[in-house]
Amino acid sequence: MPRNTSPIEPEPIQVPEELPKLPMLAAFYGVHGSGKTVSMCTLLHKFQDAGLLQRVFLVSPTYDSNRHLFAGLVQPEDVYQEANQAALDAVLAEVENES
Repeated sequence: MPRNTSPIEPEPIQVPEELPKLPMLAAFYGVHGSGKTVSMCTLLHKFQDAGLLQRVFLVSPTYDSNRHLFAGLVQPEDVYQEANQAALDAVLAEVENES
């Protein structure tokens, strides 16, 4: 994907004070059962409640055991249960189609 080389800065995304600024890159890591998925879903639900999400893609081999946490966030067609190049390529193609 080509990067925006325009010297004009885009308008900042207005985010409620209690949420991290957007855009952002986040990593959730920890031992099994430490709350990674719950924390990530809570954050995404807060962004959704603020009207800041358009679409969520999920690449997660543990989706089935955490399906209830993603209710209302992710559409079934946007879930990829294998973390591989094919999943990444599919997500990038979907994003490109929406642009």
